[in-house]
Amino acid sequence: MGFESFSVPEEEKVPEKKKLSPLAVVPFIFGRNLLALSVLTACNSTETEREVIEVPFSYECDTPDVRAEYKIHPEAEEQIVPVYIHLVVPNEEYLKSTWGENYEREVDDLVSKINWTFSGYYPFSDTQFGPDSKLRIEQAESIDLLYSEEFAYLFSESETKDQVREIAGEMVAGNNMNDYLNIYILPDQNSVTDSRDFAWLPGTSERPAVVSSTTTSSTIAHEIGHALGLFHTFEDVFGSELEHPEQCYEYGDLLCDTYPDPGTDFCTIDQDYYSGDVLSVSCIAPYEEYAETLPYENIMSYWGEDYSGFRHFTPEQAERMHCMLDRHDDLIYDFQVDEK
Repeated sequence: MGFESFSVPEEEKVPEKKKLSPLAVVPFIFGRNLLALSVLTACNSTETEREVIEVPFSYECDTPDVRAEYKIHPEAEEQIVPVYIHLVVPNEEYLKSTWGENYEREVDDLVSKINWTFSGYYPFSDTQFGPDSKLRIEQAESIDLLYSEEFAYLFSESETKDQVREIAGEMVAGNNMNDYLNIYILPDQNSVTDSRDFAWLPGTSERPAVVSSTTTSSTIAHEIGHALGLFHTFEDVFGSELEHPEQCYEYGDLLCDTYPDPGTDFCTIDQDYYSGDVLSVSCIAPYEEYAETLPYENIMSYWGEDYSGFRHFTPEQAERMHCMLDRHDDLIYDFQVDEK
């Protein structure tokens, strides 16, 4: 996901970033409510809508002094992310055929796999693959069974992204539970708009949520990352990190321990079919140099369909999520459900 256009009103435009010092750029991006972001991040899209909507964003978590307060230490306690799972199905017959008689156990298993991803371990093993984010999702005691054909097939039945947004908005407005990060799991389906998973970015909605038509733990973890303030590794709404690698806290995904990512349009991965080992990585001009550091193992990249190995968050991604949870109560504790 990216954004095709990023603009501010003519009278509020600033000089190009390359003409400003790093300290001069920060007030524009983080010090004023001019930042334009999409209302939701639509993933798995080949032609993602990139609209411009003026919204405040997490300015605090992107300033050096605040960022320094959230360094993750091995002995640090886990921070709990309370989640409420909504299984969105057309009818009870579909529920039984897809989730089985004991759907609660299936959901428990999915949540466990998501937590393994956040911990940096291979699921159900003692092998650590990446850093521990010190975040753990904890589901509510109950699971919401939401029977609705309209909501269940919102991706396949919607002809435009505006329709997806409208129907999804109605769904979460009437069903979000306060005090939780709400996760809606829909039937797997083909999508006319090519979007099958998304999450509202912090500060863009009074009723944020994660909506997914897949039950892949890494995909849902990816969307939770968005809900907690993470961008794609190839993000360019703030300007290209490929062009400004030395200013990684101001460009790209606003983090420095995620390597610059040209994206799947410019790079390819050759992987062993049986072992899953990466045999080679290549990028076309002008991005050949990034093949050696391509972040295909990062959970916020788009390499999930090309790279079948286990993926993880980086320490700075984890720190940003901790900061967002700590400094933006509206993400979890002040969710508001629209009254109808």
